[in-house]
Amino acid sequence: MPLQKLSDASRPAPNEASSTKVYRWIEFANKGEQITEFDESHFQLEGHFESNSSEGHKVFQDRLRAIHFRKEGRSKAEIAQLLGRSEQFVAKWWQKEEREIPRPWGVHEYMSKELGSKTATSGALLAADSATSTATWWRDVELRRRYACDPAIYEELLTNTEWKSSAARTRDFSTGASHVKYDKEGKMKLQGNQGPVQEDCNSLLQARAPVVQHTVVEQQEIVWKIAKDINYTLQIFSIVPTFGADGNYIALLHDFDPVLANYTDEYALYCSDASGLHKTQLRVYGKETGIRLSLILKCDWPEEQSELENFEVFLENDEGKVLGKVSVNHNKPSAKHQSVACVRDIFALQEASETLAYKHFVEWLEFHLYHGMDHFFVYTFGTVDDVYEEILKPYLLAGAATRIHFKTRPDFHRLRHYWSMTDCLYRSKNHATWVMPSVDQDEYFRVTGPSELFGDTSVPQNYFRTVWDAIVRHEGWR
Repeated sequence: MPLQKLSDASRPAPNEASSTKVYRWIEFANKGEQITEFDESHFQLEGHFESNSSEGHKVFQDRLRAIHFRKEGRSKAEIAQLLGRSEQFVAKWWQKEEREIPRPWGVHEYMSKELGSKTATSGALLAADSATSTATWWRDVELRRRYACDPAIYEELLTNTEWKSSAARTRDFSTGASHVKYDKEGKMKLQGNQGPVQEDCNSLLQARAPVVQHTVVEQQEIVWKIAKDINYTLQIFSIVPTFGADGNYIALLHDFDPVLANYTDEYALYCSDASGLHKTQLRVYGKETGIRLSLILKCDWPEEQSELENFEVFLENDEGKVLGKVSVNHNKPSAKHQSVACVRDIFALQEASETLAYKHFVEWLEFHLYHGMDHFFVYTFGTVDDVYEEILKPYLLAGAATRIHFKTRPDFHRLRHYWSMTDCLYRSKNHATWVMPSVDQDEYFRVTGPSELFGDTSVPQNYFRTVWDAIVRHEGWR
């Protein structure tokens, strides 16, 4: 039922002394249209009416324009004249930067090149001649969501799911309250779109996906009675069975301690299973390099037991005394991958930036999947936020990630990083060709092109599967 302003041709001739505009309300009824006419005085309201935000927005825009004109080299007096403001107004704002100007209520941020500087911490700068058009800036970005829902799943959703329209709703103009819409006959109106009643994409994925790889790691201790008056408490932070071309052994991972390193040089430790049939001396690694993160105690193990899921490792001193045992439930990776990334835990030095860290994490995962990373070993510690659990769920269900959860959470974030790197290196052995053991969620390995690594051809989209071999060939390494 539109309110129409009549044209001069259709407007009834007014009295000569009157210039009142006449409006016509046309209501289309079942028996034809009903017309009601009234003049302009019908709309005259008493009192003072104004927009609460329009003046604030005007001031905000003038402050930004003052900054813009200053950058163009205009003087304070010229800017004041252009804005229709006093020179005191210009002097207060023209030397500031745009982001320093307080935003009034209702003014929102927009996607632009400034978004990068607000969400990244890398310190990267934009060139002065960078594109300023939002459309240009985002032109080459392909945003992929719910990558695990392959096209075949849409047919299954469409044919095997009950679909239902929701009630249409509207808001009261004066109060803002939400109300259900009804038609003339008093029947509730429905929305034009429909949604699934029961199943959704995640539930169908769960039925299709392989068994979720989820390993829980618990720190274990054994007191090593070295001599009559010498005891040392071994604190094994992780145990990783490793079988394949790199050797058949169970790796006991321990924080680097020079005291323990010296003891292992002077005294022998032995390991075996419960039967003691394959007793062997522990081989100790981690003292060879300048950067010493961990000590790895390798216990050789029969290859024919590689398919076992539970292992018990008994330790003995050089006098043959059993010191105790450590045990591990081993979820053997289901496939061998070309490239694997070890993903450390999410942490924020400041609580206010924790939400931003979650956003970085999703972006990081999607970027690496898009460019050919085959699998992620994701590490978590202690109590994990529900938000993080929800973020990980689709990647775990799709078989794109394995989660390794440490029940113990060291307070020092670097120690958690060392645990993740060391555990991931041994967990990846024989199950990956290339491993990125140490990378944060705000760090990206990007290959630009055309590159001499790939000859005259452009860099492939899935370069994480090929770039490492290309580097090796280019440098003449083994």
